[in-house]
Amino acid sequence: MYNQKLNRRFRPGVVLYEEGLDDDVVQKALQVISAANTLIVGGTSLVVYPAAGMIDFFRGRSIVRKENNSQTTRIRSSAPSMGER
Repeated sequence: MYNQKLNRRFRPGVVLYEEGLDDDVVQKALQVISAANTLIVGGTSLVVYPAAGMIDFFRGRSIVRKENNSQTTRIRSSAPSMGER
């Protein structure tokens, strides 16, 4: 959405449902994730794509997750939660 009067986007840097993500940003995110040693994942369900699929590119040593959801997800069973020891 573009505000012609102000000559700028209404919500810069925000993507809503069904809007496409910038391909360059996605590719850079995948590069950074695949090169990281530790990945901290936060969200309400960790199943919203494309971000949920980016976890598959992680090749590092540890994932720390912070979920605000009581349902079991694919990452919940394999990664420690923040605060777990």
